[in-house]
Amino acid sequence: MTLYFKSPTAFLSIEFRNPLVYSHILYSFILFSGATSDIQSATRLATAMVRQYGLSEKVGFIHVDEKCSGTMKQTVDEEINTLLSESYNRCKALLHTHRRELELVAKGLLEYESLSGSEIVDLIAGTVYIVCLCL
Repeated sequence: MTLYFKSPTAFLSIEFRNPLVYSHILYSFILFSGATSDIQSATRLATAMVRQYGLSEKVGFIHVDEKCSGTMKQTVDEEINTLLSESYNRCKALLHTHRRELELVAKGLLEYESLSGSEIVDLIAGTVYIVCLCL
């Protein structure tokens, strides 16, 4: 599968949506396997970005295998951590910026169970109103 993004970290940021929604939006600290899976997926992707795809300025455009030197291993680990931290913060900022829209869609889903694309647009535009005391 080939994915195209304007920013290499865009897809990586998406991986943090579920853990962030649960912990920062819904304030629910219920442990769920989806968060673990998302974090593992993000870590695998960040690792591939640094080790295989050459998407790290510090490491460079080279393939780095598992048996690299201590200095290179430390640099790789730092770059992976930087990618994950930046992506997490980007996702957190997006959820904060668009919280109103997120809550509108959540209320709409609680009320109707499913929404079409045009219904979501109408909800966000304010042309349709949801009366839901579910949240």
